[in-house]
Amino acid sequence: MKVLIIHPRLSVKGGGERVAIHSILAATKSGHEVTLLSEEFDEASFADFYGCPGLFDKVDRSYYPAFKPILGPRFLLYQRLIYHWLRIRKAVSRDSFDIVLSTQDIGYVPSTHAPVIQYCYFPEYFSHLQTGSSPCPVEDYSEFTNVKSRENLVVTIGRIVPEKRFHLFIELARIVPKTRFVAIGSLSDETSAYYDQLKKSAPENVSFILSPLRKVRDILGRAMAYVHCAENEHFGITIVEAMAAGCVPIVHDSGGPKEIVTSDVGFRWSNLSVAARQIVMLAENDSLWRELSAAASVRARQFRPEVFESEMTRILKVS
Repeated sequence: MKVLIIHPRLSVKGGGERVAIHSILAATKSGHEVTLLSEEFDEASFADFYGCPGLFDKVDRSYYPAFKPILGPRFLLYQRLIYHWLRIRKAVSRDSFDIVLSTQDIGYVPSTHAPVIQYCYFPEYFSHLQTGSSPCPVEDYSEFTNVKSRENLVVTIGRIVPEKRFHLFIELARIVPKTRFVAIGSLSDETSAYYDQLKKSAPENVSFILSPLRKVRDILGRAMAYVHCAENEHFGITIVEAMAAGCVPIVHDSGGPKEIVTSDVGFRWSNLSVAARQIVMLAENDSLWRELSAAASVRARQFRPEVFESEMTRILKVS
């Protein structure tokens, strides 16, 4: 079967791109003829960031020039949406596919003659075009699940952009000065001003690491807790990765994390003072940490890549 996988913005390097990776793997492993449609991006950098060498070896690539706004920052969301929609419509009308699999936002895909499978991240894509979903490479962190103690260390991971609310992570570190805080993330030129401001305002107990996420496994393996500050996050792959590594999740009480992090695996918060008390509680109660850490690791296994790929394979087979 000829499968067209559409993911216009693989350069984002967020959680949603893992969905594209494992959708490609599910389709190629099943023997389908796969074509990837996306704007141009750095394949080598992508493979290095996610640790997936050879991902595109069995994939026909159909790339078009990367989006550049023509009206400056005005109506940026709609400029991007229209640009990708027109490019995708042209590609879809030119070639014949048995099925179209869209692994990014639904607004990008025009009407097609072929059936369309749409992976839905968030219903209000016009108001929030950021990505984040399952699957999660939980097996990468299995070696850390039997660790009996952790450093007084709190971690957060994500793209360093305002909507991920790293500034709240900085404020939380200021409230809990006896704990070390490490912010790990990816950065693009357009968000450098935000990153510069974060560094300037950060207290001494905060460190920043700009690195491919695959290179920070040992930090998660040493951390006591993982804090996620984004509000109404779609899913939060980094939360599940941290849980798989044995970190106790402390997440904002909204969106997908509200469903992932139940009271038996971690904590939820709506204001920073509550989050601060939760961190202190973990630091002072080792038995509580061990109990929640073990439960978090078990919960994370529900989101492992094999589960996602198996379901995607089934969907492609019956479509």
